[in-house]
Amino acid sequence: MLQPLQVRLKGARNFCTRVGTEIRRYAHEHLGPGEALELVREHTGPGDKHAVSYRHRNFHLGYVPTQHRWIADALDDRRRLLAIVETVKTGWVFRRRAKYVGTRIVVPYDGH
Repeated sequence: MLQPLQVRLKGARNFCTRVGTEIRRYAHEHLGPGEALELVREHTGPGDKHAVSYRHRNFHLGYVPTQHRWIADALDDRRRLLAIVETVKTGWVFRRRAKYVGTRIVVPYDGH
């Protein structure tokens, strides 16, 4: 069985920052299994040409891990992809903040 992709929540390395705390709280309060996320292709610059961000109701959560560059390629080819939340893990110390969000990427069959 394939493992879910992990959303790297923005500010995850320094969880004491205001931005990191807000994103972790948002994920804890608004995301749950079955919730749909939007995949947004980010053309930010030459250093990160395969960047794809996760958004929920236009709230930026984080980025698809770089080893899954096929997602950026699929979006560039105008393929339709769905991102669905599978798990939301909370931390030991801060229970009202998400530590990470596990997602499943679905490629719908379009009949061709």
